[in-house]
Amino acid sequence: MSDLQLLHIDTSTDLGSVAFSKGNSIIDCITNPQPKDHGSFLQPAIQKLMQTCNFTGNQLDAIVVAEGPGSYTGLRVAMASAKGLAFAWGKPLITVSTLGLMTQAAIRQNANFNYWIPMIDARRMEVFTAVFDATGHEVLSSNALILNESSYIEWLQRGSCCFFGSGSSKWKSICQHKNAAFIDVSFNAGDMLNIALYKWEKKLFSKLESVVPNYGKEFYSTAQKPK
Repeated sequence: MSDLQLLHIDTSTDLGSVAFSKGNSIIDCITNPQPKDHGSFLQPAIQKLMQTCNFTGNQLDAIVVAEGPGSYTGLRVAMASAKGLAFAWGKPLITVSTLGLMTQAAIRQNANFNYWIPMIDARRMEVFTAVFDATGHEVLSSNALILNESSYIEWLQRGSCCFFGSGSSKWKSICQHKNAAFIDVSFNAGDMLNIALYKWEKKLFSKLESVVPNYGKEFYSTAQKPK
């Protein structure tokens, strides 16, 4: 897979990014400095990345996109763009969990823990979360969780747990367990690479006609429903 070329897209959280990889390496990554400005950022960023890294859509092997959970608007922007490019260029689409890419970044940046637990802020005391083992293998699937004092007790009793992400401060305010650690993790679209390479090797591609973002829960809107 030394010549495998992938375009990575992530606008699932506040800061969007796009990256280009060749083989096992990220060649370049562009991050949006303006939070939640994904619509105007994404297409110009992809064009700039193509010019900087000197590749065309025909030279790519696949499109990789963060499927969520995360921002409703951001997920729709990324998925629509990724599906459109995959269709136009005739390339496979690979979807990667946002929680998974966060965990890959955490493992790369920090020391070892028995469990890695990413947390994306949702409303009030709710988070989108999952649990990964020491190697980054998912052992509890993505879910929306309302935090209380007994959350994650099963994992905390088993060993050291590393919590990170935009929702971790909520949990830190009520968690007193000795096995809990809290860290700051920076991540971008390039952190999808390891998962994308695995899915490429196993041919785990998403179907363009049916794939949708993982919103984590039912869409919520403050708009009044028609009577």
